[in-house]
Amino acid sequence: MLKQYTIGIIGLLGVVFFSCENPSNLNFDQEPARLVIVSNFTTDQGFHVQVSKSRSPLDNGPTEYISNAKVEIWEGGKLKEYLYPANTRSDESPYYAGSTIQPKIGEVYTIRVEAPGFEPVTAKSTIPERVNLSCLRVENFSESPEGSEGLVRYNMSLRLCFNDPEGEKNYYHINIYQRNYQYFHEGMDTVLGREISRKLNFLGIKDNSYVANYDGGLLVEDTGRDGLSLELQVPLNVLVDSKTEILGDIFVELRSVSAEYYLFLSSVSRQRSNRDFPFAEPVTLFNNITNGQGVFAGYSQTAGQIGIRPR
Repeated sequence: MLKQYTIGIIGLLGVVFFSCENPSNLNFDQEPARLVIVSNFTTDQGFHVQVSKSRSPLDNGPTEYISNAKVEIWEGGKLKEYLYPANTRSDESPYYAGSTIQPKIGEVYTIRVEAPGFEPVTAKSTIPERVNLSCLRVENFSESPEGSEGLVRYNMSLRLCFNDPEGEKNYYHINIYQRNYQYFHEGMDTVLGREISRKLNFLGIKDNSYVANYDGGLLVEDTGRDGLSLELQVPLNVLVDSKTEILGDIFVELRSVSAEYYLFLSSVSRQRSNRDFPFAEPVTLFNNITNGQGVFAGYSQTAGQIGIRPR
C-alpha cells in the first residue's frame, strides 16, 4: 500500500504532454525528443527514478526507456548519490535506484539526468512535514443484497480529520484501501485464504473541493482553510461475495505532498477526466523538469486503520 507512484506513471507520459495541443499546430519534425523523468520520493525509501524518451502523440509504440543515463541526486549543492539501473522482473518497468541515502523531511533535493543524444535535465523538490490523522471513523453503515445470490453491497461514510499547518500552502493525497479476506471450507472448519487489498477510486466525485486522482484516492489543497482542522466525509460502497469473502478493515494513507506532486497529479487527473468531453477546456500538464518532461516530487505520509463490523 505504501508503494511509490514512480512505477507505472511513466507509461502515461509519452503522449499526454502533447494531448492538450492541436495536432495541426505542431510540427513534429521540429520537436526533438526529450528526457521524461518520473520520481515521487518519500522518507524511509531510497530514490526510484524512471527515465524514458518523449514521443509524438502519433506514435502508438511502447514507451522507450533509457538505460544508459547518468542519474545524480544533489543536496545542498553537493552530489550525494549516483543512481544505477535496478534489477526488475520482466513485467515491471525499469528504473534507477540508489542505496546510499534516504530522503529527509525539509531537505531540498535536486536531480540531474544526462543521456547521450538528449539535453541534460534537472528538477528540485522537497518532502513536507508529516500531518497526522486526528479522527477516523465509519458512519451510516448499511448493507443490502446485490443481484446474484451471495453478493452483498456495504454502504458507509468514512469520516477523517487532520489539522492543517498554519501559515503555509499545503497539499494532500488521501488514499483509501479496503482489505478483504478470501475464505474456504475444509470439512467443518472455515479457513482464511489470501488477503485482498483494493485501492478505492473516486472518479465520480462531484465536490469541487477535491480532485479525484486518476489512480485512486483524493487530492486536496488547503485554499481557504489554512491552519484549520480539515474534515472530510467520503461516501464508500464495497461489493463483496459473501460466499467467498469476509469484509476486512479500511486503511487510510494521508500523504502531505509537495506542490510539484499535487500540481502534476491533479493536472493528469483533470486531463483524463476531460478526455470524453471534446469541448471541455484543455488542461496543460504541470511539468517541473527543466529541459525535459515529467515530475520529481517529494511527500511524507502517515496511516490509519479502522475496522468494520457488519451487522
